[in-house]
This record gives sequence, C-alpha cells and structure tokens, in this order.
Amino acid sequence: MHKLLFLLALTILAVGTFSQPTEQDPLIMAADSLFEAGEYEQAAASYLEYIDSQKKIRDHDKKSISEVCVSLGLCYYKLDKYEDAIKWFREAEILQKEIGDREAEASSLNNIGLSYKKLGNFEKAIEYYEQTVKIDEESGNAAESAKTLNNIGMIYRAWGKYDQAIEHFERSLEVKKILNDTAGISTTLNNMGLVYTEWKKFDQAVQILEESLAMEEMLQNDSEIALRYNNLGRAYFMMQRYDTALAYFKQSLDIHLARNEKSRVALEYNNIGKVYQAWGKLTEAVSHFSSALSFYSDLGMES
Repeated sequence: MHKLLFLLALTILAVGTFSQPTEQDPLIMAADSLFEAGEYEQAAASYLEYIDSQKKIRDHDKKSISEVCVSLGLCYYKLDKYEDAIKWFREAEILQKEIGDREAEASSLNNIGLSYKKLGNFEKAIEYYEQTVKIDEESGNAAESAKTLNNIGMIYRAWGKYDQAIEHFERSLEVKKILNDTAGISTTLNNMGLVYTEWKKFDQAVQILEESLAMEEMLQNDSEIALRYNNLGRAYFMMQRYDTALAYFKQSLDIHLARNEKSRVALEYNNIGKVYQAWGKLTEAVSHFSSALSFYSDLGMES
C-alpha cells in the first residue's frame, strides 16, 4: 500500500509516504483499488473491515494498522468529512508515536492541521502544524519544516494576521535558502508578496514579487511566470496604477493562451475587464467580461 499523504498548494503541504504491509490482505487490496478509483465511501468501508479484523493482533502489527488509519483519514478528507478524517489521522499518529516512526507522525500531525484548516479552525490547525515543524526540525528534515512553516504563513494570511504570516514565511525562506531551493524560495516570496499586497504595503509587495518573477524567468517556468505577472498586476491595480496593471495582466493572458490554460485565461480577461471598468471604458470592459464568461461557461464555472 503506497499513497501520498496530504500537503497545500497552492497550495502547499508536506508530502510523506507509507510502506506496504508485510502481507497484502485482500481487504486492503480491494480498498486501495476503490480509493484509486475515487470510490471513497466503499474504500473506507473496506479499510474499517480490515481494522476490525485486526483488533486482536493490534499490538503486533501497529505499523500496518497505522497505515490503514492514514488511508481512512484520506478517504474521509476526500469526502469532506473532516471531523472523521481528524479522528483517523489521530489514531495513526498515536500508533506512529508508539513505534517511533517520527516521519510518519509528523505527516499525520500535518494532515490533522490541514483538516482543521478546512474546518476553519485556524487556531487548531496552527497548533498541529507547529508540532509538525518541531518534529521535522528535531529529525533534521529541513525541507518538510520549510513547507509546514509556509503552510502556517498561509493560515495567518487567511486569518488576516499579516505580521505573523510574514514571520513564518521568513522562517520558511531562511530554510529554503540554506537548501538552495530556488523554486521553493520563489513560492515563498510570492506568498509574501500576496500578503504585502493585501496589507496594502505595495512597495514591499512589488519588490518581492519582482524578485520571485526573476527566479521563475531563470527557471523558465512559464506557468509560474504568468502567475507572477498576474500578482504584480493585482498589486498595481490596487495602487490604482491601471496602465501598469493592464500591461501585466496582458502578459499573463498571452502566456495562458499559449498554454491553453482556460481557467487562467478567463481570470485574466476578467482582470483586464476590471481595469477598463475602472477607467470608465465600459465597451472594452464588457467585451473582456464577455470573453471571461465564455471561458468560465465552457469550464462549467461561474465568474
């Protein structure tokens, strides 16, 4: 049994894996197949049946049972049943602590934090993320601690606690610089730029976003370059510097059109429409809003 544990992406979360049980139980094989097929309710039922069948030998096979508990947590997470997900991630974490599997324990704590974030309980989410960071730091797992610090920063951003968001992004950034993780540095700088934009500290926002853009250009990562153009456009739009905002939105649009990234194309048409609307050029605004709506409709989305 081999699955990725949850991490955020934007945005964003630590990834871990767990190993296979020593014997492939038919229930586990069936449950894994159901999970991969997206049949999460049925998969959960099979995982639960396996756990019930193993109760008598729980103390002799804690690793395998902890892995199934993680799988159950993932099923319920996929089903948006976050309270149930937390229950099984906690069961996994207890067993992982008992057998001394620190890496798996950190991943489970991280998953609990993510589930609390989904519930909107930011305080609890941060509590579990901080436990994850502590274990990763003690274990020398710098890359994972940097990811989790970034996740904590994202929560503080969503919470509107911008100073604490920046503090955690800076901690993440420090680790990523030591690791020479250019892509990771760019991601964290981008997140900092978004925070400074929302904080209305536009000079810092533009400076940091331009630094992130330069890194993405060096990496020749077109999709990320387009996103940086968009974020710079957003900052300039909020500064009411509409000509500069428009230039960035158009550059972002060109890349997304070339890559056929329809949801992003729709977003940029919408952004350009907002610029023309702010200028009072309503004909151009309506034209771009209509283009955005057409793409959103094709995707089955609403603008």
